[in-house]
Amino acid sequence: MNRAPRPTPSDRSPPDARCPNSAPLAMPPADGFRQASASRGGPCAPGVGLDLRSALRLTVLACLGLAMATGVDPRCAPGADAQPGDGPSPAARESAPGDERPAAWTSLFDGQSLGVWKSSNFGGEGRVSVEDGRIVLDFGDTLTGIAYAKDFPTCDYELRLEAMRMAGIDFFCGLTFPVDRAHCSLIVGGWAGAVVGLSTIDGRDASENATTHYQRFETGQWYRIRLRVTAARIRVWINDQPVIDQDLRGRRLDTRTEVALSKPLGIAAWQTRAGLRRIEFRRLGDDER
Repeated sequence: MNRAPRPTPSDRSPPDARCPNSAPLAMPPADGFRQASASRGGPCAPGVGLDLRSALRLTVLACLGLAMATGVDPRCAPGADAQPGDGPSPAARESAPGDERPAAWTSLFDGQSLGVWKSSNFGGEGRVSVEDGRIVLDFGDTLTGIAYAKDFPTCDYELRLEAMRMAGIDFFCGLTFPVDRAHCSLIVGGWAGAVVGLSTIDGRDASENATTHYQRFETGQWYRIRLRVTAARIRVWINDQPVIDQDLRGRRLDTRTEVALSKPLGIAAWQTRAGLRRIEFRRLGDDER
């Protein structure tokens, strides 16, 4: 039986104008495939439309198989314009199951003004100012501090800042914060300068409960302080080193009456000149709670 001659390059069909990315496909060597392709045409052949619904269901392997059987160029399929490394579309990334990435950090201080922070009227407090990109709490008779005047999360959040003892010998960061319906204070450098702890737990101060930690703090040096609050635990890091990991089950949290004006979120110093900067917070991801 006589076989039809093999087509020369000039005999091959030109790319379809509707598929600008396509190039002429080399025909498979088997005559049966060549005749099937010639008789059926393909989505890129003149006069034949592509069923987009069906095409969307094709996998990459199905497209390649179709190309071999019918001469369809996979580059004509939906998504042909995607480039290697593009990854999933923004919509796909937003709806990807199990995506529990934590929220980005949000700044609470712009380095130029107090903004929504207000000076706390403790009575006998020192001056509060912004100098060289930092909040300065000056010496007071007792406490000098600031309170945040906007809504703030009560649980499942992390807060970080940098604090420095500029002069004095007592705590330069008394951070009062919400824990669900209660409040607590993180004391850094208290009781003559070396105590770190939470005040109060079951009525006990930072100097006399399970969170009591002793650390040397140098005057004029910045310290990175990070606080994480969940319904079950309070955790604290100083210069990225863990110093507190307190289980809250069965515990009663409160604050000293002296810092009541710091609620729900505030920072104070006791008879000490302190600097604060880079105050930020973020909400925790599901896998961090």
